[in-house]
Amino acid sequence: MKPSHLVIKMLAISLSLAQIVSSPAPSKAEIPAILEKFQDENWGVRADTLDRMLLIPGILDDARVQQALLARIEADHKGPVDGEGWIEDYYPKLLDFVEAVYRRNPSDRALRCLADGFYEPESKLAKWIAVQPGALPIFIKMLHDDNPGQRAKAAFMLAWNVQAMGADGVHSGFTAEDLRTRLRTAAITESEGHPQTAAITADRSDHCTRLLRRQKRH
Repeated sequence: MKPSHLVIKMLAISLSLAQIVSSPAPSKAEIPAILEKFQDENWGVRADTLDRMLLIPGILDDARVQQALLARIEADHKGPVDGEGWIEDYYPKLLDFVEAVYRRNPSDRALRCLADGFYEPESKLAKWIAVQPGALPIFIKMLHDDNPGQRAKAAFMLAWNVQAMGADGVHSGFTAEDLRTRLRTAAITESEGHPQTAAITADRSDHCTRLLRRQKRH
């Protein structure tokens, strides 16, 4: 799927979610059936359930629904990606709902769900997640994850923090120079067996180096 198609889909979902977040209280009668369908093994059923949720005013006010959304995305992150339809028609909807849950009720659990998510590391969403309070320690740890894809994403997220912090900034006790050093060290480690991840990490390290040099000159 082209990134542009994913962006269009997520924008459409976001517009509908904005209506939900500011709507009146939900119908209590709908919630038990929704929670049951979130347990279905068929992602198509879950996708249809998310579409149904868009029609129920105030659904995200209910704590049970918030917890069900977080539990669902946690389960999906542990399992395999189930084909192109899962990527295009189901997961972006779920991720947008989880983002709405976090914006409405920020929590460490919801932030972790977003940090572990599948999205373009250069997207607006990624830049926003990267600098959320408490996110930086998650991505520093992720830089050593067993999954090379997660490590590559973490490199981008650290770089977004450097860009947001500036040469003299401090975030969660880390300086921009500390993050740049961590990226450089990670790139050296990756070069021993993961050339693609090494290239991404080195590129982000070099980007931070150039950025900090420009800022220090000014």
